[in-house]
Amino acid sequence: MAKPPAELPTKEQIISYIESSALPFSKRELAKAFNIKGDLRVPFKQLLRELLASGVIKKKNHLPPQPKPDSPNPDFPKHDLPKSEVKIPPKEKSSSFSNKQVIVIFQGNFPIPHAIFVKRNEELRLTLEESDIRPEPGDMILVEITTDDRYAFQGKIIKILEKDKSSDSFAMMTILSKEIPHIFSQEARELAKGAKPVTLGKREDLTKIPLVTIDGEDAKDFDDAVYAKADDHPNNLGGWHLIVAIADVAHYVQPGDPLDREAYERGNSVYFPGTVVPMLPEELSNELCSLKPSVERASLAVHMWIDGKGKLLKYKFSRALIKSYARLTYTEVESVLGKKDHVLAPIIEPLYQAFKILRRSREYRGALNIESRENKIIFNNKNEPVDILAKQQLISHTIIEEFMVLANVAAAQFLEEKKLPCMYRIHPKPDPVKAQALRDFLLPLQLLTSGTQLSKSSNFNDLLRKVKDSPLAGLVNDMVLRTQSQAVYSPKNIGHFGLALDKYAHFTSPIRRYSDLIVHRSILTALSEEDGHTSDLLGHSGLKKLEDIGVHISSTERRAAEAEREVAAKYIAEIMQANLGNVFEARITSVQSFGFFVTVTPQGVDGLVHIRTLSGSTRDYFIHDPKRHILRGERSKKSYALGDQVMVKLISADILSGKLSFELEESPEKTSFVVPVLKKKKKLKKERFQSR
Repeated sequence: MAKPPAELPTKEQIISYIESSALPFSKRELAKAFNIKGDLRVPFKQLLRELLASGVIKKKNHLPPQPKPDSPNPDFPKHDLPKSEVKIPPKEKSSSFSNKQVIVIFQGNFPIPHAIFVKRNEELRLTLEESDIRPEPGDMILVEITTDDRYAFQGKIIKILEKDKSSDSFAMMTILSKEIPHIFSQEARELAKGAKPVTLGKREDLTKIPLVTIDGEDAKDFDDAVYAKADDHPNNLGGWHLIVAIADVAHYVQPGDPLDREAYERGNSVYFPGTVVPMLPEELSNELCSLKPSVERASLAVHMWIDGKGKLLKYKFSRALIKSYARLTYTEVESVLGKKDHVLAPIIEPLYQAFKILRRSREYRGALNIESRENKIIFNNKNEPVDILAKQQLISHTIIEEFMVLANVAAAQFLEEKKLPCMYRIHPKPDPVKAQALRDFLLPLQLLTSGTQLSKSSNFNDLLRKVKDSPLAGLVNDMVLRTQSQAVYSPKNIGHFGLALDKYAHFTSPIRRYSDLIVHRSILTALSEEDGHTSDLLGHSGLKKLEDIGVHISSTERRAAEAEREVAAKYIAEIMQANLGNVFEARITSVQSFGFFVTVTPQGVDGLVHIRTLSGSTRDYFIHDPKRHILRGERSKKSYALGDQVMVKLISADILSGKLSFELEESPEKTSFVVPVLKKKKKLKKERFQSR
């Protein structure tokens, strides 16, 4: 769009422009918006100085140091969080970002129409070129960036996204900002479309075995099926014969072909609420490689025999043909447990009995028993987020988990036995510094003695058992989780601390993880089923290549986890907007110098109580004790500590950032959580120059 003529704007025009924007402006950006050049620069700066001096607008580029209680600064209770300049650091300056498409939120037609988007977790402004497409403020639009520099971006509108596709829009915004590959090449699609079902041939015939898949209600890619029966060998009374059959993705995806290159680049599937970015095209992930019921599917299966204590006695891998007996869900299996007269009992009951043995074995070896806290976003029939539920941990979840862990152990042992490369899933011991910080917190609470070490997974389990069913259970569980190191992929084995296992590799999900595909190929090499196809995985050069692959897929896994959290946070913020002003019970889960984070119950959503909201009329000064995780008021003597239960009121729900803000509520009265009536999103103001 053409810029306005080069003339000095009035004060009213400047104020109007600032008031109607949702983003802060630097002086340079304001000058650019009004086409200020040459001799106009000095009088324009003078106009801004006059507006600042009169108090009509205020400058909030930087947050001053927090004053002492007796400081004469009257603005102290109003200070906001620090805000960075809206620009790209020099190292990010790259013309390669031009011509990329991004999802943005349109802010409106001011002197120049603009929108906002997120790049590397930073909100940026985008100036829009003149177009016949007419979005409304708050609309999500697809834009192609045409130019970018350190301070500004310019782009053209491609289309307005459908308003009933908000879930896809939130996901796409994150996909593009994190540069997650999401469009398959034509060559990869053609390969996937041309793939054919397998015949029995030399495969082991398991089509008569009643294998079943157990997944969530909305799952479409069924990559593992299970079966169990009591071992009838006289030397293994009380033992079990288990079969885990995994989709034979390696049959369809050959090393170096277009499908393989696409799968490697993605590293894994990315699962968002309501949608997924698959590692493989749907023709494979949802069809030929999905172990659907009553149809023959190619499989890489492992037979495993365990004794009555859960010890893995022997195993056998084979390329097989299976026909899943049933597609079961976790809730369906849960409802069958203990009902011996149910039609599915002959299949479910053996799985459950074998699971109980494996679970006891897990507890005996001391695998970490941390409870994960996850939310589930509920959508209506228009694909709009409408509710938040805490995910339940069912026995049926852990049945599948234990079967998969055992199969992964067998895969790692088999490849070590055959002296073939393996992509291990390794989990280092906790960082000693983090472990010591946890000890420092727990000692004053008398949850540890001075001589207790946190060097073994069993030490953490003892601690978790001690606080179970106490008010501190959730807090300690979260802190133990934060103390742990990150699990990664590597061809060099150091064991898995969390599972308390010496050998462990991911084998059970090749539809959605590239690591598992590598393990499958190495196993198939050992079985001489695909000799020559995986020669690049062997020898010294092959090991070096595996190291590079391990680094890459560990990185894509982290990228996916961050993206999934970001999108879920946006949905939660949208849902919580209907609860602005409502009061909730919460627990302090993290204490920082600028305030503390809380988790609201029972929804399990997180948000910030900023320190500026704690001062009230006393203009208190709060001191942060990082070792004891406490904020204490110097004047009021009020303190807020990790684990404290508080009542908080929701004061802000920012959809773009996915952040919630709360303030303490002195009144004990709690307001019920509101399921929102979705309506057009309001513009969210975050101004650097803002009207008083």
